[in-house]
Amino acid sequence: MPSKLTFIAAYISIATLLFSAFNSIFLVIQNSSKPSFSGTWDDSNAKHLLMESIMDSEYKIKFGEYGDGDRGKNIEFEHKLLNFYHVLYKGEPNVVGVTYSKPKVEYFDCHACRPSISFFEFIKNGNKWTLEREHIDALKGGEWGYPPEEFKVLPIGYGIFGVLIEGSVTSHGSTERWVSLYSLVGSKYREIFNATLDVDVGGGIHGPIQGIKFIEKGDSYYDMQVKGIYFYYEDGVNKTIKEYKPDDEEALFKFSGIRYKLADFIM
Repeated sequence: MPSKLTFIAAYISIATLLFSAFNSIFLVIQNSSKPSFSGTWDDSNAKHLLMESIMDSEYKIKFGEYGDGDRGKNIEFEHKLLNFYHVLYKGEPNVVGVTYSKPKVEYFDCHACRPSISFFEFIKNGNKWTLEREHIDALKGGEWGYPPEEFKVLPIGYGIFGVLIEGSVTSHGSTERWVSLYSLVGSKYREIFNATLDVDVGGGIHGPIQGIKFIEKGDSYYDMQVKGIYFYYEDGVNKTIKEYKPDDEEALFKFSGIRYKLADFIM
């Protein structure tokens, strides 16, 4: 017959095992929590979190397409904060941090050398700002090893933000400025709209854009109005047409599920 001391020892052993198990579960939950900081929004705190995150995720950044052979692999990176952008996410405060990364190598200074752009979404929960989502190496943009000069993050739908990038290309004495809009479609960032802002031919500027405006309604992508702009669109069959809308005309674009297209060709 087991003694009382035996039962007590058994109970103590079981209690110790249960405590150890619960403690392990608590540590797993604690360690798996998302990075955050408390109080009002602070750029320095947010920068610390996103820089830690991107340094831990360097293996996701691919630059193998630049240079010869495998020069873009197994190299050190330089990471810099581009800016923080304050937008609304489903009616709640949301801050998007944008960084750019490039290899620490001498050859990464050519016209086609575009840095890697990454996005970090901070959501406010009560008195805490949480790094809710991150998109490492979301897209490549810019030239000469530097990010685009004009870069905007803006809401383009309910709980959806877009990245507006402006750039230019010079060929045969004329300079064409263009704008591209990117957004997360499925699991990847994709270009969902592009247009020519203006064309400078020997000092004469033609076709200046008058504006892009989003009509904020609905629970998905907003409709987009474009005024005074060159744009490309599909005619519903297989052609791609380049057309110029005069300054006093507006074109209505709707999101087709893949990209923004003229409303007339979606119906």
